[in-house]
Amino acid sequence: MTGPTFDDPTYLEQVYAALFALLQGATFAAGVTLKTSMRAFMVPDQVAPEDMPALVLVEGPLHAEQKEIFGPAKWTFTAMAALYVRAEGTVAPRQKPLSVTTANLLIWGIQKAFETKPPYQKQTLGGLVAHAWIEGAVVPDVTSEQVLITVPIYMLAGPVS
Repeated sequence: MTGPTFDDPTYLEQVYAALFALLQGATFAAGVTLKTSMRAFMVPDQVAPEDMPALVLVEGPLHAEQKEIFGPAKWTFTAMAALYVRAEGTVAPRQKPLSVTTANLLIWGIQKAFETKPPYQKQTLGGLVAHAWIEGAVVPDVTSEQVLITVPIYMLAGPVS
């Protein structure tokens, strides 16, 4: 691994920057592409429709667990990827494509960004973490033409073994 190690003071920032880069590199079916991405929380109303689909990465709680009396703590970092999209057209059923269809394309593109080559290996964010993965409820909230998707992400910190 080149770059910061677990005991480097910039380690946490480097992990979140690598996660952000991974998410920005996601590819989506049917020609859907991200128009905006940011690491600062903004509600959907603060993002102009022409800047959507937008990816917003929000850093979440950090969890430290000490199992060994004199051993190192196990750190798990969390994040929430939020995707905002304003679906084109009118309200369903005449809307083309349907808002839920666009949401499904975005969800699966984010999921695929975590895939590794060869498949079924640990996602290490370039060697920064032991593993990064999606876990929990992935929620597509579709209200008329506005879609908000939240994707919970966990990262097990520490050296890659």
